[in-house]
Amino acid sequence: MTRARLYLLALGAAAPFAALAVALAVQLVEDERAIVVTEALGRARAIMTAVDAELEGHIRTTQALASSRALEKGDLRAFYEESVRVLKSQSRWLNIGLQSATGAQLLNAVQPYGSPSSSQVDQDSLERALESGKPQIGNVAIGPATDKAATRVRVPVVFDNKVRYVVSVPLKPQVFEAILREQRLPADWAIKLVDGNKRFVARIPSQPAGMPVTDEVRYPTRWVPEGPVRERTLEGVESYTAYASSALSGWQLGISVPKDVVEAGDQATATRIGLLLAAALAAALALVWLLSRRLDR
Repeated sequence: MTRARLYLLALGAAAPFAALAVALAVQLVEDERAIVVTEALGRARAIMTAVDAELEGHIRTTQALASSRALEKGDLRAFYEESVRVLKSQSRWLNIGLQSATGAQLLNAVQPYGSPSSSQVDQDSLERALESGKPQIGNVAIGPATDKAATRVRVPVVFDNKVRYVVSVPLKPQVFEAILREQRLPADWAIKLVDGNKRFVARIPSQPAGMPVTDEVRYPTRWVPEGPVRERTLEGVESYTAYASSALSGWQLGISVPKDVVEAGDQATATRIGLLLAAALAAALALVWLLSRRLDR
C-alpha cells in the first residue's frame, strides 16, 4: 500500500511538469515552423526585388528608345529602322512595337515596315500606359507577330504633356526563368513567378509561360499579397508557399517548401522533449522504488 501511494505521489508531482513539457514542445514546434517559413518569405522578397530590378532595367532601355528624335518628328519609318537596329542588340527582347495614342498598332520590328496592323494583346497594360502617361508592366500574352508568350514593357511617349505613342517591348520568358534558376533551390522545392492574371511568368520546375496556376493551389480560398499559404504543387507535393508581391508589376513570387521539410524540425524537437520527459519520469519512478525498498526494510 505504501509503495502504491509513493508511486501515485511521484506521478502526481510529475503531472504538472509533463503538461509544461507538452506545452513547451508545442511552442517550440510552432517556432521551428515559423523560422523556416519566415526564411522562405525573406528569400521570396529578395528574389522579387531582383525581378523588379530586371524590369526596371528594361524600362530604362525602352525609355531611351522612346526618346528618339524620329518620334518627335513623326518620322515612323526612321523609328522603324532604329527599332530594327536596337532589337538586334537586345537578346532578351522578342520585338519592339509602336502604338498610337488611340491604341492602334503602327509598326513592329519583326515585320516589314507598312505591314498590316495586327491585333493588340494585353490591352489592359496598353490602356494604363495611355491613361497614366507612365511605364507599365503587362501580363503574359501571346503576340501575333512572334506567336510567343511574353510580358510587355509599355513606355508612353509624351510630347507637350500629351501621350502621342506607346513603345511596347515583349520580354522573353527565359529572362525570368534564368533569375529563378540562379537561386539554386533544393530539387524538391518549387519557385514560381505569377502575373496579375494568375498565370505563370516563369516556374522551376519549368512550366510554359501563360499556363494558369489555379490547378496548383490546393486551397484556393485566398491569394495573399504576402505571407505563407498551404498548397499542393503541380508535382503533388504538400507544401508551405511563401508569397511576395511587386508594387511595380503587380506580380507575385512564391517559394514552395515541402511540408516534410518544414515539419522535419518539428518532429525532431518533439522527439527530444518526449525522450527527456520519459527519462525524467523513469528517474522519478526509480527513486520511488528505492525509497519503498528502504521503507520495507
